[in-house]
Amino acid sequence: MVLGAILLVWTLANLRRRLLLISMGSLFLAIGFLLILFGIVPNVFNQIAYGLGVQYPPLLYLIGAVVLLMLINVHLASRLSVVDLRCRRLAQELALSKALERADG
Repeated sequence: MVLGAILLVWTLANLRRRLLLISMGSLFLAIGFLLILFGIVPNVFNQIAYGLGVQYPPLLYLIGAVVLLMLINVHLASRLSVVDLRCRRLAQELALSKALERADG
């Protein structure tokens, strides 16, 4: 529960200072709320795990964490490709601008 509260405070502070993407911030906020919820009522999560057929509920935490990390990885890779494309376009525009300045000057 404490870890969830720390994650919420850290996320809100970084969102306020615009140091964190809104999509990642919303994901971290959701994770923080879930951690707090699991800390308050752990038996509900155990019942969900048993209902899904998982005999050892902490295993469901592990599976959830792995899936979440994979989703974050895919999201960051897509953002990186967009930033790379923008950087390449900017470099090309800058090169064309300098070439035009030399041709005019």
